[in-house]
Amino acid sequence: MRKLFLLSLVACLLSHSILAQVRYFEWIDPATTLRVKLEPDRHELWKEVKGGVWIKSNSVTFDEKIVADLPGDYSVHSVFYTGDSVVTFTLHGMGNVYAYHAKTQKLERLDNSFYKGYNFSNTEFIRQDTLFSFGGYGFWHFNNTQTFFDKKYKEWFLYKSKNKGPETIKGGLQGYDAAKDVFYSGLGLDDPALIGGKRENSPTFYQFNFKTKEWTYLGEVNKDLQLTNTHLEVYWNGRYFIGWSTKELYIIEPSENKIYSNNKIELAFDVADKLYTKGDSLICYSSNKRFIKKFSIKKILDDSEYMGPLYSKSSLNNKIITFGILLVGVLSVFLIAQRTKKRQGIFFTEQEKALLRAFIKSGSLNTHDMNDVLGTETKSLDNQRRIRSIVIKQMNEKILKTYGIKEGIKKQADADDKRLTSYRLQDGVIEKLEAQIDA
Repeated sequence: MRKLFLLSLVACLLSHSILAQVRYFEWIDPATTLRVKLEPDRHELWKEVKGGVWIKSNSVTFDEKIVADLPGDYSVHSVFYTGDSVVTFTLHGMGNVYAYHAKTQKLERLDNSFYKGYNFSNTEFIRQDTLFSFGGYGFWHFNNTQTFFDKKYKEWFLYKSKNKGPETIKGGLQGYDAAKDVFYSGLGLDDPALIGGKRENSPTFYQFNFKTKEWTYLGEVNKDLQLTNTHLEVYWNGRYFIGWSTKELYIIEPSENKIYSNNKIELAFDVADKLYTKGDSLICYSSNKRFIKKFSIKKILDDSEYMGPLYSKSSLNNKIITFGILLVGVLSVFLIAQRTKKRQGIFFTEQEKALLRAFIKSGSLNTHDMNDVLGTETKSLDNQRRIRSIVIKQMNEKILKTYGIKEGIKKQADADDKRLTSYRLQDGVIEKLEAQIDA
């Protein structure tokens, strides 16, 4: 009897454990806006007829390997309605891509993905019939990885951009605008891997243009927007970000850079609720699956107040401009200092300055003129020649080092007396040396 009781207790606990697991695929039928649930363990498809009331619709056929490859607990991450009666969906934290064909009642797996666990809470969207995935987290890391699913190769590939965008694409305001063909990314969560580090939202807001493949920094997010950290719950409907807390609802239109706020408490949704839009309708499915509520987006906007711009370029741009001005200033001072230092490096003795003044006045100097200026007329001819040679050599070295002019003082035969040597300044040297001569 005791053994029977223990066996019954174990069976009960196991049944509760199995029931606690999420073992089905769920999406919303766009025709009825009611939920559909596919249970692969039973090969059954269930449809909701009204809030919380389900009926079995049909059996589903598929390769048994689909069930074998599923983890113990899984749930649908993103759903897309592609083609005629085809539902394409993905799973949380996995690269798995599935398609359910309503007409043939068949489920198939589209990918050959092997790696898992790197893309939890990523943002997925369809662009021109191609499935994209931006950001997410996994392996203790928040990322900004951009990938796309290639149907031909049945694998995910990196989608490269020309420049860097946000540090992370996880949480916050993330969504693809098909009308503009751009992806918005702002208030991304940063989870620093530091002791005592805090999880915070980056205040930046970016836009990725698919036509140019470039990220553009749009500005810093409005500080009055209370959608940060754990208070942040956001739904993107293709045009608006609908963000809410327990006290306030925000309608955010990034294409127009506008925020509207609505403080009607009945419009605040539970964080676990699922949202869906069809036309003007915002449909809320309760987390306990017992009720469905519909709201008019237009009416919510009419009842809301304009709060201000979503982002402003002033803050970060001013910092960049200020930094740029400071950098230019520092470089200018450095270059001037170097130039001054360089010019100061060419210093002439008083004797050399006197010689330069004589050159400027007369145009050229012969041997006797040089001796008079240098004060060597009483010395022997060999000493006169040696002193002239040393002085001219030193002055030419200074001119070459500073201004790059070779033989600034050039020696040639005197035009009037071929027995004498004449010296003159090369063209362009006088202008460069005037400041030095007068100093």
